[in-house]
Order: sequence, then C-alpha cells, then structure tokens
Amino acid sequence: MKLISLCKAAIKKWGQTSQLDKSVEEISELIVAIKKVHFVRNPVIELEDGYELIGSEVADVETMFIQMRLMLFNQASIEDISLEELEMYDLNFVPVEHYRTLIQQLSKLIIAIEDVAAVASKSRKKTLRSHLDAATHTVTMIKSGIPNQVMLKIRQEKAHKFANYLG
Repeated sequence: MKLISLCKAAIKKWGQTSQLDKSVEEISELIVAIKKVHFVRNPVIELEDGYELIGSEVADVETMFIQMRLMLFNQASIEDISLEELEMYDLNFVPVEHYRTLIQQLSKLIIAIEDVAAVASKSRKKTLRSHLDAATHTVTMIKSGIPNQVMLKIRQEKAHKFANYLG
C-alpha cells in the first residue's frame, strides 16, 4: 500500500482531530531529536545514530504533513524543492542554523494546528498552510543531510509498521 493510501486510511480510522493531535506529537518528537543531536553541549550520540534518530522523526513528521494536507487542503504535497536549492547543501552537513529555523517553524506550526483543531476557520487554515509549507521546505533541506540509504531504510520500516498498525 502506498503512503498516501495509508495516510487516508489512518484519517478514516482515527479521525481528523486525533490525527491533528498526532501531528503535534510527532512534531514535538522531531524537535526533541534535533535538540539531542545538535544542541547538547557534550554530545554522546554518534553521527550515524544521529542520522537514524532525526531521520526516523523526519519520516514520521512527513507522514503527518501529508495527512494534514489531505485533511485540510485535499492535497498530498507541495511542489518538490528544486534541485538548485538542494545543491546548495553538502549532503553530509546541514548548518545548525537550519535546525534552529526548523524548530522555530515547527513551534509555530504546532500553535497553528491547535488553532485549527479548536476552530477550523478559513483564516486559521490559511495560517496553518503557510507554516506547513515553510516547515515542509526546511524538513526537506534537513533530510538532505541524512544519507539516502539511511532514509530509504527508515522509510521502508516505517511504511511496513504503519501498514501493520492499520490492520
């Protein structure tokens, strides 16, 4: 089953409110992972473990981003980040500033999700969409710093677990 089909099934099974809450949870877990890997004064996490930790949370957040787009805007994704933008980044190094930017964007996104969950007005959805687009763009850049084979392995494991969880 493809990821978009799994996302639609999750929305159908648990409902929009539950999945918006799950989005906040997954975003929070990504923030914690970034803090553990990039902002601990005496890092005890090896580079490969850091890739796994952040990559795993990025995969979860991307899945929730797809669900939010399906629930609120009836679309699965925005345009892919351009190759020119990706080429600006060394695939093995993402500047700490990008992680700080992502944490700020994700924090704003959490507030926007909570607002839409309370009252789903047009203006609140518009605000959520702009925060979601900004966070999606930065998550894509962060992901570019994780080796492709690590992300592929994580994606495959997550999709398999997700499909089993949906039953």
